[in-house]
Amino acid sequence: MRHGATLQTLLEAEGYLALRRMEEEVLLEMPLDRTLVATGGSAVYSAPAMARLHAAGPVVFIDVPLTVLRERVASAPDRGIACPAGQDLGDVFREREPLYRAHADITVSGVQESADALAHLLAVRLTAA
Repeated sequence: MRHGATLQTLLEAEGYLALRRMEEEVLLEMPLDRTLVATGGSAVYSAPAMARLHAAGPVVFIDVPLTVLRERVASAPDRGIACPAGQDLGDVFREREPLYRAHADITVSGVQESADALAHLLAVRLTAA
């Protein structure tokens, strides 16, 4: 809440490109020592932010298919998606998924795991990394 507003409010007031710049700014300025960062979805558009994350430690991609993402987004209708007008979640997914894969040091499935099981799997994979 650095900017004192929800993602959807920022999208409506500032637009998706401003939101991406805000996200990049936060990722470039925040302390990363011994920190787990769950980025916003558009972080992968910022080469400087992704380079900084890679320098701080392994980057993890939690792989979830579009059908599951649609369900999750539908359960949080006020969440918003940072994308140009005319794009939908499917368009954003097809555009971003290759970027997520390209930046990932570690990829794990996020479909069938409970949050606790996924956290345990990630702890094991990160310890081995």
